[in-house]
Amino acid sequence: MSSFQNISRLKKIDQFIQQKDTGRPRDLAHKIGISERLLFIYIRHMRNLGAPIAYDKASRNYYYRGGGKFQIGYVNPS
Repeated sequence: MSSFQNISRLKKIDQFIQQKDTGRPRDLAHKIGISERLLFIYIRHMRNLGAPIAYDKASRNYYYRGGGKFQIGYVNPS
């Protein structure tokens, strides 16, 4: 698996979280084209990098506590 594929999947997970359109874990995994087990690995990595990801059982969606987004890439300081 390439780094670009990993980054692409992380961005897709972030997009679905921001849109509040993840659904249950198996639904999100299906939307991205990965296994549910691999989805949990990506979510764990995102959390380890500081993303405050939570799951709301009532709405069956992942969300960021306090809002925000997951950003990958170079940011110009100027």
